[in-house]
Amino acid sequence: MMSFLEICSLFEKLENTSSRNDMVDILVEATRGMTSYELQVFSYLVQGRLAPMFVSAEFNLSEKGLLNALSREYGDEVFDLRKKEGDLGIVAEKLSLKTQKGLLLDFVYDELWRIVNTKGSGSVEFKYSAFIALIRQSSFLEARYLTRIILGKLRLGCSVKTLLDAFSVRISGDKSVRDLLDLAYGASADIGYISQIVAGDNPLEGLKRVTPLPGVPVLSRLVERVKTFEEVGERFKSEFAVQPKYDGLRCQIHKISSKSHTLDERVWHGRLKSAEIDMFGVVKEDVKLFTRNLEDITEMFPEIVESVRKLPVDSAILDSEIVGWDGSKFLSYQDTMTRRRKYGVEEQKSGVPVNAFVFDLMQLNGGSYLQSTTKDRFEMLGTVVKEGLDIQLSPCDFISSVSELKDLFNKYVDLGLEGVIVKDSLSTYIPGVRNFEWIKIKKSIDSDLVDTVDLVVLGYYLGSGKRSKFGIGAILGGVYNPEFERYESVTKIGTGITDEQWGGIKERLDGVGVDSVPKNVVIEKVLDPDVYVSPEVVITVDADEVSVNRSSEGVAKGLSLRFPRLVEFDRDKNPEDSTTVDELYALLPSRE
Repeated sequence: MMSFLEICSLFEKLENTSSRNDMVDILVEATRGMTSYELQVFSYLVQGRLAPMFVSAEFNLSEKGLLNALSREYGDEVFDLRKKEGDLGIVAEKLSLKTQKGLLLDFVYDELWRIVNTKGSGSVEFKYSAFIALIRQSSFLEARYLTRIILGKLRLGCSVKTLLDAFSVRISGDKSVRDLLDLAYGASADIGYISQIVAGDNPLEGLKRVTPLPGVPVLSRLVERVKTFEEVGERFKSEFAVQPKYDGLRCQIHKISSKSHTLDERVWHGRLKSAEIDMFGVVKEDVKLFTRNLEDITEMFPEIVESVRKLPVDSAILDSEIVGWDGSKFLSYQDTMTRRRKYGVEEQKSGVPVNAFVFDLMQLNGGSYLQSTTKDRFEMLGTVVKEGLDIQLSPCDFISSVSELKDLFNKYVDLGLEGVIVKDSLSTYIPGVRNFEWIKIKKSIDSDLVDTVDLVVLGYYLGSGKRSKFGIGAILGGVYNPEFERYESVTKIGTGITDEQWGGIKERLDGVGVDSVPKNVVIEKVLDPDVYVSPEVVITVDADEVSVNRSSEGVAKGLSLRFPRLVEFDRDKNPEDSTTVDELYALLPSRE
C-alpha cells in the first residue's frame, strides 16, 4: 500500500508545474505503479474530494474552526503564523512532525471519511479533534495537503480533463483514446470509476462497456448559439426538432430500478454512511435528482420525487428543467430558485409550486438511449411521461423550415419563455459535449449581443464612494479557454447589482479567495483586481455588445464587453461549462 506521503509528494510536483503537458507526463509516470484501489483514491484526492461530485461527502469545517483547533493544540502563536504565511496548510506543515515516514493512504482515506460521516450532537468538536489527531501523526507535506483537502482549498490545477489526458497516454502512449474516455466519463461522471477501468487488463473494452446507471448522473449535453434564424437553416438542411427553452433549474431525473444494483466496484461506496447506500453498497433510494453541476437536490423537490415514483417504468434517466409553474403561467427564475433550499422545503413548496418539464431521455428500463436519434428518444419519452403529474412532457415539433421555426419561437416567447432549443433530428445524446447539433435561440436574438454570457468570477475590486461600506465595488469576469484549460479575464462588472446583493456576493467570493493568481487563470494587467478568487463561481452577464482591443489579444483574444450588467450571480454551472473564448468571439458584431 502506498503511503499518503508519496501521494503528497506527487501533489507538490503538480502544484509546482504550470504546463498542462508536463502535468500529464507527471501523472502518467506516477500512476503506472498504482494499484486499481490506489488510482481510484488518488483520482478523487487530486480533485480535493473523497468521492465524485454527486456524492455528498463534505467536511463542513471552517478555516476559523481549524485555526482555533490548532491554537488549542499548539498555542496562540498559530494566529501570528497564519498572518505571516497566509495559508493554513503551510501553518499545519510548520507545526507537524518532520519525519519522512508517512501515513498509509488507506488509513488517511478512512480517517477523512470518518470526519465526513460524523453527524449529530457533538459532531463538530469530534471533527476538529479528528483533524488534530491526524496532524499530530503527519509529516510536514501530509499536514499541508490534509489541511487543504479538508478546507476545500487543494487547487492543484489538475482537472478531470487533465486526468483523462493522462489516462489516454497511459493506455495508448498518446491522446488518441481521449474521445473514448470522454464518452465513458460522460456516461458515468465518476472519475474514480473510470480510473479503475483504466487500471484493468483490457481498458479499451472496459471503457466501451460504460453505460448510464440510474443513480449515477450523466454529464448534461450542452448547446451552441447562433446570431440569426437563417443560420439554423444553413446548419440543418432537413428536418430538425424545436423545443421551448425554459428559464429554470436543469434537472436530471433518475428513477432507480426496484431490483437493487450495487456500486461495489467503487471505493467510496462502503465508506458512505447515508440513507442512499446501505452497508453492502446497495442503492436503496428509488429516485434521485441532480443539477447540471452534479449536485444532489432530491430532498428539495418532494413533489417531483413523488411524481417520478408514479412513472410506468422500472428505471429511467430523464433530462428536464424544473420551472416555477402555478398551473397557468410560468414563474420567474428568481421565484424558482427560492425552492433550492435544504430547510423549510414544505413551507416553500406551497408558495412556489414547480413542474419538471422533461425534454430528453438517456436511459430506460436498463437500456441506454445515448446513441438513439433525437426523434427516437422523444418518441420513447411519450411512453414514459404521463399527464396529471408534477412532471410534464416538453413539447417537441419536428419541422424543416426557418419560417416554421420563427412561428414557434414567437409562440414560446409570447408565453413568457426564453426562446427555443433546436436539435438535429438525427443527433445523438453526447454527454458533456457542446456543438451545433443542439442550438439555442433566445429572445435577445435581435440585440447586438444576441444572448447573455456566462462568465467565471476571477476576483473583485474594493469599493469606493458609497460602496466602500460593502468592501466590494465590482467583480472581474473571465471566459474559459479549453485549449489551455484556463480562465482569461474579459470584463469588470459593477452594475446590475443592488445594495442588498453586495454583502452576499462578497461573502461568497471571500469563501473562495486566494492569495495570488491561480495557475489556471490569466488576467490582463489593466484588469488586475484587488482580491483574487479561485475560478469556481459562475455568473450570467448581459451587455450592449462584444468588442475587441487588438493591443490586448494575448488574453481572451482581446475581447471585452461594453456596458456589462449582472443578471444572475452564482449560477448552477461548472466553470468549464461557462462561455468559451471562441463562443464570445463569435458574438462580435463585425469582423475586421
